[in-house]
Amino acid sequence: MDEKTLKDIALSTGGAYVPAKTTAYDLGQVYDEHLAQLTRGEVSADKRKRFQERFQGFLIAGFALLLIEPLVSRFSRQAAP
Repeated sequence: MDEKTLKDIALSTGGAYVPAKTTAYDLGQVYDEHLAQLTRGEVSADKRKRFQERFQGFLIAGFALLLIEPLVSRFSRQAAP
């Protein structure tokens, strides 16, 4: 781990560098000192398209045709001379 680079990245992006080595940390204190200020900012929401799958009707129609096909083939063989 390159601590100097990580500290530089944290400082340049407005974040905080907390070294998580083998030392025990009070996570509440880390949150209060570093993360609490980050969540107070303005939250922006992105709109995303949610596609609704509509294949069920075609699937049911396909299965119905598969079930009807043997009946149709019997009638067509009997009607032919």
